[in-house]
Amino acid sequence: MIFDDKIGSLFEKIASLHINLSRHARIALEPLGITYPQFGALLVLSNLGEMIQKQLSSHLETDTTNTMVICIGLEKRKPITRKQSFEDKCANIVSITAKGKELFQESMAVLAGIYGPVANSITGKEREVANEILGKLLETLNSFGKES
Repeated sequence: MIFDDKIGSLFEKIASLHINLSRHARIALEPLGITYPQFGALLVLSNLGEMIQKQLSSHLETDTTNTMVICIGLEKRKPITRKQSFEDKCANIVSITAKGKELFQESMAVLAGIYGPVANSITGKEREVANEILGKLLETLNSFGKES
């Protein structure tokens, strides 16, 4: 552990958990020919439906350039389509295709093999408590910069 105090140790464990889950997910998704960020895009589109590419950027919590790269990669393989918005000629509307929905379901099954055992290593009550605590930490972090 880099940090000696309990607060630093907590955030180091959170960061390590994220890094390790992301790495395992990336490796597990490779045989499907999809990256972890591309999976994130399919997840958002599967749950929320079509949207403007800039909205997708916001949901992915990344910039528009990275989202464009993600979309171009997916569009080439046909899990998504992009078409110009009628209202705003500078905006692209991104939609998930039937092939994308199928790829998303395959990806979810693969990731369940990783996330399931990790989540089930603690009790349901522990998951509820952890979820509540992490939610509070995230809410606080997300409030930074909004108090102007």
